[in-house]
Amino acid sequence: MIARRLVLAALLLAAALGGYFRLGPRAAAPAREAKIAVSPARPLAGVPVEGFFIEGVGDRERHSLRLRAPNCRWPIFVTPAHVFGAAAEKLIAIRYPTSWRAFYVYRGKTSQNFSRFAALRQFMIGRLHAQLTLSQLDPVDMYYLTFHASAECQFDPEALARASRGLIALMARPA
Repeated sequence: MIARRLVLAALLLAAALGGYFRLGPRAAAPAREAKIAVSPARPLAGVPVEGFFIEGVGDRERHSLRLRAPNCRWPIFVTPAHVFGAAAEKLIAIRYPTSWRAFYVYRGKTSQNFSRFAALRQFMIGRLHAQLTLSQLDPVDMYYLTFHASAECQFDPEALARASRGLIALMARPA
């Protein structure tokens, strides 16, 4: 009997919240989410970002940037992707040889194994929080960056996290 009442209460709460977000004030839906893009109207070459230098655009279709680091003789390619977007990891793996490594940075955490499920869970929690507080969702919550670097290059995970915050701030700025 108690279980039935809990289920009924959960359904009523979900219906009330759904109705509020669907029919409630316009501010309940956050303003358009920031778009992360490499814009040809905004030249980024030569801009320093937390110990790295933007060398240029690596690929306009994937919106990737080519970076240089003082301790690495090879370029580093950085590709932003939306958490909901389907990343083409297999295509990226074909493009970069096995002597290259991928580092994923999402919400200030660097890893070599990106968990899309955990990122989607964090994104949904952040989006719900933004809607409940009538605030805008931060681009750091919506995008993750993939750094492709030669296996010879050594990086501090914290340096990649700082660079990702700076790159997202640069790319999210309107042209």
